[in-house]
Amino acid sequence: MNPDGTVNIRRVGMRTSWWSDLYHFLLETTWKQALLLLAGGYLVVNLFFAWVYWLPGNAVAGGTRDSFLDAFFFSVQTFSTIGYGGMAPDSLYGNVVVTVEVLVGLLYTAMATGLLFAKFATPTSRVRFSRTAIIGTHNGERVFMFRMANERSNQIVEASMSLVIIRNEVTLEGERLRRFYDLPLRRARTPVFSLGWTAYSPIEESSPLFGATAASLQDEEATILVTFSGTDSILAQTVHARYAYAWPDIEFDRRYIDLVRTGPDGDRYIDYTHFHATEACEPAEPPIASLVG
Repeated sequence: MNPDGTVNIRRVGMRTSWWSDLYHFLLETTWKQALLLLAGGYLVVNLFFAWVYWLPGNAVAGGTRDSFLDAFFFSVQTFSTIGYGGMAPDSLYGNVVVTVEVLVGLLYTAMATGLLFAKFATPTSRVRFSRTAIIGTHNGERVFMFRMANERSNQIVEASMSLVIIRNEVTLEGERLRRFYDLPLRRARTPVFSLGWTAYSPIEESSPLFGATAASLQDEEATILVTFSGTDSILAQTVHARYAYAWPDIEFDRRYIDLVRTGPDGDRYIDYTHFHATEACEPAEPPIASLVG
C-alpha cells in the first residue's frame, strides 16, 4: 500500500487500461503527465493531417510543392483556426480535409479546455502527515498516535477523520483474508483545522491494537489507513486526504518533538522543520488488564 492509501495490485480479467477511462486518468494523473499527453495528442493529430495534405502533392496552395514541413504547418494553422493567409487549400480534396480537421480541432480544443479547467478547479486538501506513527504513552494512557498539519494558510472547517487497521487473518477453515477493523479516536472531528492536529487512538482491551508488538504487526502485514475530510473555508467545497502507515512506519515507545517554540521577543510560533522528528521515551508499564489471567 502506498503512503496515500492507494494499492498497486495487478488486475487480471478486468479492463484496467488508462485508455478505457481516459478522462478520469487525466484528472487523476500529475500536471506534467497530463500536459505531455495533451501535447503529444496535438502533435500526432497534426502529423496525421499533414500526411493527408501531403499525399496528393497539390492540396495546399502558397507552400512548397511536396513539402511535408509546409503541410505540417498548414495543418497547425487549420487545426487551431489561425489562418495566417499565406497558405490555403487548393482543391476540393484540400477543402474537404480542412473541413474535417477544423471540426477535429474544435472538439480537441473544447475537450482540452474543459479537462484543464476541471483539473485546475478540483479542490485539494494539502494536508501533511507525519512520516511515522507511534504506539506509546500519552497522558498515562497507551495510544496509537500520528500528527497532521495544514500546509495552506486557510482553514478547513468541520474536519473529521477515521482510522482503519488492515491486517491478514486466517479463518478456522484456513482461508487467508485481508480484514478491516475500525480504530476509535479520542477526537474524530474538529470545528476548525488550521495549523496542526495530533490524533490519538486509545489502545484498550476492545482495540484491535491491544497487545500489538512490532513483530505481530509485521506478521499480520498490518497497515493503518487514515482518511480525512472537511470543507475548505475559501472554496466552500469538500476536500479529502488519506495516508497509510504500514507496519515499518510504526514506532514503539517514542514521542514527537514539540513544535511550539518561543522566540526571543516572547512570541510563540510553530517550527515545522521538526514535524516528522521523534525522540525516545521511557516504555510504559503494560496495561493492568493484560496482567489478569
